[in-house]
Amino acid sequence: MTVTFKRSGVADVDVSIAIAKRSAVDEESAMAAGVRLTGNDLFFHLPITLLEADDNYPGELRNADVITDAAGVSWVVKHHQLLSYGTRYKALCSQSRT
Repeated sequence: MTVTFKRSGVADVDVSIAIAKRSAVDEESAMAAGVRLTGNDLFFHLPITLLEADDNYPGELRNADVITDAAGVSWVVKHHQLLSYGTRYKALCSQSRT
């Protein structure tokens, strides 16, 4: 799995991570986040320590970052939340149309 950090004005940074979980999205969670579901949505659970690429991207996941799963499918982060005492992100993602 790869996380691509998208930041304006600088080159994209790809970080490979070996451990991540994914889960289905329930409408209640999406409503609480204020996000509209598209039908191709899911949650990724990412350990923050595995996202630390360098000093410019110290594990800071943002909306519009891209997660590419093992099958090569790209998912765009729509909403994210830091959980478990700051040890992991729960990211609501939509399948990329590109």
